[in-house]
Amino acid sequence: MADLKISELGALAGGDLVAADELAIVDDSASETKKITVSNLIANGVTLISDDAIPGAKILFGAGDIATAALADSAVTAAKIGLDAVTGPKIADNVIVNLVSTLPASGAYTGQLALDTDDNNVYVWNGSAWLSIKAPGSVNAFTNTTAGIINISTAVSGGTATITASIDDTTSAGQFLAGPVGSAGTVSYRTINGGDLPTATTTSKGGVIVNGGGLTLSGSTVQISNSVSASSVNHLVQYDANGLITAGSTIGSSDLPAATSSAKGAVFIGSGGGLTVNASGNLSVDNTVTSGTYTKVTVTAKGLVSAGATLTDADIPNHSAAKLTSGTIGTSRIASDAITAAKLADQSTTKFGGAASSDNVTIFPDGDFQGQFFYDETTQDLYIYTGTAFVPITVLSGNLVNAGAYNANTNQMSSVTSAGSSAGFTTGNALPAPAVTNLNHYVVVDTSGTGSGAAPAVALAPPDMLLSQGVGTEYSLIDVSNAIAGQTASNISLIATGDIVATNVQAGITELDQEKLPKAGGTMTGDLNLGTSRNLVFEGSTANDFETTLTVTDPTADRTITLPNVTGTVVTTGDTGSVTSTMITDGTIVNADINASAEIAVSKLANGTARQLLQTDSGGSGVEFTSNVDVPGTLDVTNAATFDSTVAVTGVLSANGKLAYPAGSAAAVGLYAGSDTDTGIYSPGSNQFGIATAGTSRVVIDASGNVGIGTASAGSRFNVTDTDSSSTYTTGASLAGQTSIYKQIIHTNQSSGTNEAGILLRAGVDASATEWGISAVRTGTTVGDLVLRTRTAASTSSEQMRVDSNGKLIIGASSFISGANSFTQAMVSGGDGGLIINSTNTSANSYSRLMFTPNGHITGNEGMIRYNTNDYHMAFWTKGNERMSIDSSGKVFCKGNYIYVQDSNTGFGVSDGLALITDGNSDKYIWNHENTSLRFGNNNTEKMRIDNNGNVGIGLSASLSGLCVNNTIRSQNSSSNISYIGFTTYQSSATVGTMFSYIGGDARSTGFLNFNTNDTERMRIQSDGNILMGRTNSLSITHTLSLNKDDSVLGINTNNATATSVTLYSQGTPVGSISVTASATSYNTSSDYRLKQNVVDIADGITRVKQLQPKRFNFIADAGTTVDGFVAHEAQTIVPEAVTGEKDGEEMQGIDQSKLVPLLTAALKEAIAKIETLEAKVAALEAG
Repeated sequence: MADLKISELGALAGGDLVAADELAIVDDSASETKKITVSNLIANGVTLISDDAIPGAKILFGAGDIATAALADSAVTAAKIGLDAVTGPKIADNVIVNLVSTLPASGAYTGQLALDTDDNNVYVWNGSAWLSIKAPGSVNAFTNTTAGIINISTAVSGGTATITASIDDTTSAGQFLAGPVGSAGTVSYRTINGGDLPTATTTSKGGVIVNGGGLTLSGSTVQISNSVSASSVNHLVQYDANGLITAGSTIGSSDLPAATSSAKGAVFIGSGGGLTVNASGNLSVDNTVTSGTYTKVTVTAKGLVSAGATLTDADIPNHSAAKLTSGTIGTSRIASDAITAAKLADQSTTKFGGAASSDNVTIFPDGDFQGQFFYDETTQDLYIYTGTAFVPITVLSGNLVNAGAYNANTNQMSSVTSAGSSAGFTTGNALPAPAVTNLNHYVVVDTSGTGSGAAPAVALAPPDMLLSQGVGTEYSLIDVSNAIAGQTASNISLIATGDIVATNVQAGITELDQEKLPKAGGTMTGDLNLGTSRNLVFEGSTANDFETTLTVTDPTADRTITLPNVTGTVVTTGDTGSVTSTMITDGTIVNADINASAEIAVSKLANGTARQLLQTDSGGSGVEFTSNVDVPGTLDVTNAATFDSTVAVTGVLSANGKLAYPAGSAAAVGLYAGSDTDTGIYSPGSNQFGIATAGTSRVVIDASGNVGIGTASAGSRFNVTDTDSSSTYTTGASLAGQTSIYKQIIHTNQSSGTNEAGILLRAGVDASATEWGISAVRTGTTVGDLVLRTRTAASTSSEQMRVDSNGKLIIGASSFISGANSFTQAMVSGGDGGLIINSTNTSANSYSRLMFTPNGHITGNEGMIRYNTNDYHMAFWTKGNERMSIDSSGKVFCKGNYIYVQDSNTGFGVSDGLALITDGNSDKYIWNHENTSLRFGNNNTEKMRIDNNGNVGIGLSASLSGLCVNNTIRSQNSSSNISYIGFTTYQSSATVGTMFSYIGGDARSTGFLNFNTNDTERMRIQSDGNILMGRTNSLSITHTLSLNKDDSVLGINTNNATATSVTLYSQGTPVGSISVTASATSYNTSSDYRLKQNVVDIADGITRVKQLQPKRFNFIADAGTTVDGFVAHEAQTIVPEAVTGEKDGEEMQGIDQSKLVPLLTAALKEAIAKIETLEAKVAALEAG
């Protein structure tokens, strides 16, 4: 071809480009144009591209991302990665940080991080070794020191460093840690000397020097330097300038100076001075009165009490209240009703107050006396002053709730109500501490004792009440026992009820006393009703441990026991000797009252008065009847019974032994029924048995066992004789032609020449009556057949059925038809056809068959039903060939190519009706030959239809194109490649409902699956697996919900960066939410004050936290991860609101650990308060 410019060349389509296509290219080195194939250009041209020459934006990765294997080792450097280019899904596990339980021998690259899950430390690979990473400012190493006196040692375990300090021991006794004497220097152990001590002064402690002054030093002991004679007598002493006694002498009266009004000294007892002194020198008052306490005394001139008496009214002058300036007037001095309302100052007995409007907290006043009231005008609650604080005597909020009964002796709950159980009260346990959960719950003391624990530590007695205020450590005592101790029955009101009209307890007791039944006895005018499980107990004539209790079995209906109007003793089932004959009415004991095994001894039968049945015989050992015995039922005699006269039995006479009767005769039998004495059983002779009726022998069995009927002598084994002499046939020839026999005749004693013997049956005596017979026909020397004949004419009988000598059955003929083989067991022969039953059992064949023969002959065109006993299948044959079979499992096999179902008007053609067709080895069909619908149904109702156009309707009698299911499902194809599964409205007629809701799918590779309601798309699953709700376009920040198959399980987004994304409700009230910001997610629990009531401070936070038992464990499903936490049911007893479910319940228990925060905060506040208190004490101690 001629050379062309490049612009003139035809375009090569991209799809037509192949590896062998050639390009023109200029070779720079040779300055000439050469050719190169496309494959060589691509294979070798890549190496000529400079690094960083192709921007990443110019590379289309959509057709296939770069796989890991395509990257060279160390190819991805920091310079190759754009900012924010590598996201979490792009990084393989264990690439940035390798999670290991044991550090590998080396890292994959310098700078790789590894987290050792055993010690939870982070390490970095520096190219040659793993280096442990420490936090900024952390201590990397510790050095022990033993230099000097103080030693420092360290130990590190589990990330915790322990520093221990110790001091060297002294080298000898008496050493102290001190510096050098008189100058600065090193501290060491040494003995303290005098130079170490300061000199003592009058104001400070220190060392002293003993150098005289009345003291001397003996060794290390300071002593007084003085010596005088010791004496036990009182002395006047002399002392030196140092105050030491130098001498002494005994004191005499002259040594004492006389006392004056201004100076002390010795005194003398004068006469009449009211004083006296005894020989021992004891001085006492010279006066004697009777000791005692007196309100009025008599005083002498010397001021001595000479007598005492009690004040009388006359001794006390009258005073007005105005004269009283101090003290109080006792209760006994105040007259009853003296203090009226006018005498009481405002707020003297009850103070008023309430809460400030700013904080709604009640402000309590100071109490003036125990029992003073305070009325909270804000909450309308009433309080009483206990001496230390006002406590409520009405419920602050809600109603009082009875929690159960409390045993003050054991300090345990003796019983708990259902409401108490819900509030944490438990039978057998102590009172729970006051808490919000048991606010306003009270218990009633049922056993006296001293309270402990949460109960006040005071004496408690029934029916005191303990009330929880929800705060504090103790329950409030409502002292009911002491409150009612001073009450009298007359001032306690009583509500009149029933017949009681009294309105106070005392009057009620009096009224009850008047109405009571005296203990000594009396008359009741009404019924005595005993409550549930109550009995009447009789002590008897002796007061001992034995009583008689009258009780009843729990009745299932109203019962009445009536005592008879007679005097006597009540007999019980345990009484064995109190029932007498006079107590039993005639006819009372019936058959059911006598035990079946009861025996009446012969000796108990007395000899005969009128109508007595039995008596002892003359020997005294037997029993005899006293008169005629009529036994309407059965008389059963175990041993022999002998009757002296006639025994008449209307029922059954049976004997376990022998029953003997007289021989009798045919005219007077030995055993008969009723009064018919000539009909019954008799004995014709020795060892013979006979039966007679109407005085004539009918049956005789002789001593040889021969039986004769109608004759007195059997003569042969079985002989039947009629009064008509011509009807007796004991021998004879064939039965054919016999006409005069009308009784059953059995031919016996056949002669050797006879060919037939049998039974002839005839109804009537006339020649035209029907008769038939059964006979045995000899067909050989030793064999024969059994033949059944019927009467076919007045004097003719014909054979109808025969069982031959081989046991084979022939009906309608006397022998088998031609063609019947040796296996034939039975044959039925008719005019136009026959029936043959045969079977075989050989190694080759084992079957039974029923054969239908045409024209009574076997021609090879027979029909047959054959059952094969080798493989247990049944086959059906027509015209000599098998057409259908049923195997042992019930499967049906048809040997033809067609199964047709046709109506009666179509005949036997193959172009109409319904056919099941198998065309050799080709396709199989269910074929409707007519232009009509094919219907399927059950329960006599159409359920599915395939119409003549191939449309399928389920639940419909008409259908749209495709498959249509009424009110259920629809699948429809269209040109837009969209398929639907639709839900239509219900239609009761044979029409299709409107489709509003459906599931649709795009069948193409880029297609989707969408869900529609009200004919509008609501949700879509895209081809990449992303799920869209409320949108049909690609995922964006504005979507409502997205489920991403790669890196998101659930995404809920909003356009507002600080909006609440999810709000949770319980019964219409918001209880929590999930909020998001641009960088964080918050999980919130509703805590608005408007949602709360009964708000009180948390008490005993530290105590409750100490009861919590934090554990370290791993979950069974995640055995490799150890976590910290709690066991749910253990925490449930301390913080039940944080735990869901019950221990060992159907659902697993859960714990919301965030609900522990308030309790932990309260405990922390208590701990901080204690720490601050301790710090204050420490500071005070340090200051002191």
